[in-house]
Amino acid sequence: MACTVGLVFAGCCKCTSPDAACLNNLRQIDGAKAVWAIEEHKETNDVPTWDDLRRLFYALPKCPSGGTYSIGRVCDVPMCSLPSHTVLWNDALKRAALRNYLGTRKLH
Repeated sequence: MACTVGLVFAGCCKCTSPDAACLNNLRQIDGAKAVWAIEEHKETNDVPTWDDLRRLFYALPKCPSGGTYSIGRVCDVPMCSLPSHTVLWNDALKRAALRNYLGTRKLH
């Protein structure tokens, strides 16, 4: 199963506290989807509902700026309806992918 698991938001972007909270929520939703998929033997195109993920949260995440979250398929990253949060989330994903790539390369 190919999916994004355990992304770490390093806080290296210029974002406000609500932006950072939203990015953290998206990271947690992404992790919850991965746990759900593994525990329930789901495939990459399966789509969990909030009811499926509810048990993995103390309280369901809410965007502090009023956006709404789209969970999406297991193989897709969750998204916030606020365009600025989507841009920050995509940037964080790219940085995480680059860190993972550079971490697997042997530097001579």
